[in-house]
This record gives sequence, C-alpha cells and structure tokens, in this order.
Amino acid sequence: MLLCSQEMIKFEKQGIQITQKGKEMINTGGYRRQLLFKRITFLAIISNAYQEEQLEDGSIRTVMNIPPFLAPYKVAILPLVKKDGMPEKAREILAELQEDYNCQYDEKDAIGRRYRRQDAIGTPFCVTIDNQTMEDDTVTIRYRNTMAQERIGKSTLYNTIRKLLRNQ
Repeated sequence: MLLCSQEMIKFEKQGIQITQKGKEMINTGGYRRQLLFKRITFLAIISNAYQEEQLEDGSIRTVMNIPPFLAPYKVAILPLVKKDGMPEKAREILAELQEDYNCQYDEKDAIGRRYRRQDAIGTPFCVTIDNQTMEDDTVTIRYRNTMAQERIGKSTLYNTIRKLLRNQ
C-alpha cells in the first residue's frame, strides 16, 4: 500500500514531484498535473478507507469505509434465499432504487458472506428481503460501518436511503 505524506509531494511550477526516501518516483510536467492530482486524491481516499477489523468470533472483517457519496454502489439488494418469491420481491425493490442509485443485486452464497462482500467493496447499505418481508412488506436495512440492522417498511425504503445518503 502506498501512503503519501506531505513531505513526499512537492508542487512546483514545472509539475509535481513525488519522492520516497530520497529517490524520485514521479516527476510530471505541467500538462499532467491535473491527472496526477486526481490519481493522488483517489489513492489517498482508497488507502484511508481500507480497514481490517477483528470481530468477536476472532475472524477478520475487511471493510472499504468509503464515504457513502463516493461509494461505487450505494445499496445492495439481498434476498435471504432463492425461493419463496424473495428474488422476485428483491428485483422489484432493485428496479425502484436503480432509477436513482447504483445498486447491486446478489443472491449467491449465505447472507453473511454476501454482507462481507459488500463491506469489502464499500457498499454503505444492504437491504435484505426475508420471510417477514413476504408477510408484512418490511425489509431489513444493514449499515456497513456499525453492522447494525433496522426493520423498515418497503414503502419508506427509498426515502430512508435518500436521507441516509444526504446526511452522511
């Protein structure tokens, strides 16, 4: 992992110079200045967002703690199982949210593994469709940073996601 400190980056009229331990790594001219600045910014965000957390059971959880407005996917839609009408209900929710947000649909593997995959790519919210969804039209929303889960009505899901993305 490359971490850039203030001492390593030197802005000059001719370009940007990045050094590490006395040796020059990158030296750009003026025409590449903006491109390099974008790359350095991206690298800084990604290197700060990557985290590994030790869980209570001893396992390690990899999390890309990207701010929600920068996350490539805002919401993951996860049916608990591939039967009992859950995938169809999940695809309805996906169609509604996909109009305004980048969403990902995943029905492969156990729900815990799917949560971990979404944590690793930085998805801030996971919406789970389960047996209770089929009974009372509520869904479970899981928050990446705290792993907390909350039950909300399917009809209020869109507004809840919008508020969460706006406030964070």
